[in-house]
Amino acid sequence: MLAATEAEGPSVIQLRAQDISPDHAKDLLINVINRFTKNLIQGVLISVDEEKSRVRLLPLRRDKTE
Repeated sequence: MLAATEAEGPSVIQLRAQDISPDHAKDLLINVINRFTKNLIQGVLISVDEEKSRVRLLPLRRDKTE
């Protein structure tokens, strides 16, 4: 939806993990929120897995040639 609407917010954190239990997810989310607080305020999409995090600034731009 963020790409389709080119919305500038709200920020979104996407968890991409095998274990999405509350205890495990809590640790991942707290880490990401602490690391990317300034980005989250600006408007971003953050994809998180156990090994890395990827941050994309909003709005997400679609390729206009589609």
